Amino acid sequence: YYFILFTNLSNNTAGSITHTGTTTVAYNTSSDYRLKENIAPMTGALAKVAQLKPVTYTWKQDGSSALVKISHTSSMPNVTPTFTNPIDLKFTRPGNSDTTIRFDITSNANTFQITGIGTINNSIVIDPSNWIVNQNGTIAMNELLDLTSLTTEQGITLYPNPSSDEIRIQQLVSPATYIIYDMFGKIQQKGTATNDQAISLKSLPAGTYLMLIETNGKHLKKSFVKK
Repeated sequence: YYFILFTNLSNNTAGSITHTGTTTVAYNTSSDYRLKENIAPMTGALAKVAQLKPVTYTWKQDGSSALVKISHTSSMPNVTPTFTNPIDLKFTRPGNSDTTIRFDITSNANTFQITGIGTINNSIVIDPSNWIVNQNGTIAMNELLDLTSLTTEQGITLYPNPSSDEIRIQQLVSPATYIIYDMFGKIQQKGTATNDQAISLKSLPAGTYLMLIETNGKHLKKSFVKK
């Protein structure tokens, strides 16, 4: 009975391990260590190993999915043990455009699986737009965004409010510049306008916005709603 049968590339038998039906096992191969004698340490072993051309390597990425683990620790865990702000990661993908993905953080250690992102190199940027507090960003108070002192100076108004496609600055005495901020303080749109000139809002998603208007050397703040 064959336990193992060894063949060469020509399918010819090169050796075998067989059982004769009794308690005897036969090793039918010329490589059987019991057939060797005069065994001695090899001289020049390192030179012979070098002839094998050993190499080191790293694996290429296999597949198009990635496993991302995001962890953080609080400097004052007794006050705020966990930050649950969403965080953006920007991935550089050779041969493809860069992509930024927002992850919802629910604990001090979260693991996410991204399917179909392709090959990622070692360039991953945390919070590329500096939406959270980090060592790359700065925080400064902008008095112009103070929502507690909305003014009606000169009777200037925004119409219609709420609005869907466009809005107008009414009661302007002279041309004005304007900047539209979202409620996170990010600039969404800016330009110049004259009295009752239509300002397109088509590029803005629905939400509440703050318009900073500068005219005659004065700053006016108006909030409006985009439907």
